[in-house]
Amino acid sequence: WELAHQLLQEMESNEFDVDSSVYTSAIASCKREGNWKHVHMLLKEMEKSKIPITEATYSAAISSLIKDGLADIAVGLFHEMKNQGINPKRSTYGALIATCMKEGKWEIALSVSKLADVSGVVLSHVEYSAVLKTLERGNRYEEVLEVFEDMKLKGTMPCLACYTAAIRALSNHKKWEECIILLREMDYCNLDGNVSVYNSVIRAFHGSDQIDIGLSLVEEMARKGIRYNGATIKALKSIFLDSRDFNDYKDVLEAMSTISKYAALKKKREMERKGTRKIE
Repeated sequence: WELAHQLLQEMESNEFDVDSSVYTSAIASCKREGNWKHVHMLLKEMEKSKIPITEATYSAAISSLIKDGLADIAVGLFHEMKNQGINPKRSTYGALIATCMKEGKWEIALSVSKLADVSGVVLSHVEYSAVLKTLERGNRYEEVLEVFEDMKLKGTMPCLACYTAAIRALSNHKKWEECIILLREMDYCNLDGNVSVYNSVIRAFHGSDQIDIGLSLVEEMARKGIRYNGATIKALKSIFLDSRDFNDYKDVLEAMSTISKYAALKKKREMERKGTRKIE
């Protein structure tokens, strides 16, 4: 950036025609160094010289702010850009949303996604998944559902990352019925869930009396070839601990070392519930 700024000054002193594209290149060099102070200085120089600040210039400046992790200032510049009647490209929206995700600024991420909608910019599942992850980390499950439904209405099909973020957000609030609905949507869309998705759904049953449904998900994992892990067992244990029949389920946890032992033990428990002591 230092060399770029030096060349810029030389061009001005030699009375070369310095336009927006030259300043944009200089600002882009600052972006690579993550040097926002010099970007700010260049923008002021453009303003003083009455050189139009273009979409490319704003985007380069916003990218520099993003590299410095200055999401709040980037949003201010973003709004300034909009006020000047300049519409950002989808990549600018995406870069800003990604920075909000890293910094945990769910309010800004949500605001930027809504601005894109108003501006007629259609976000892809990549940008939407970043918004959903940011909201999920901010423990905002209602907003997660709003964005999730909104993206489908706009014709953007949710990807695995979108479903994962939505299910995690719902799981944190013990919304097990909604989790099951999304899991079935994934089946309908031919999206294969992974162990992380199933663990989140199982955790949603904590505090409920639907233990058998939680257990059935382990069988479903087995049918789909998804191997459970320590987090799965921990999630099941949290459900069992809330049950009056915890001792009846202790052997289930012990037997989960293999799927076959678990299946055999579940069959035994079902037969005992029916009053049958016969074990095949």
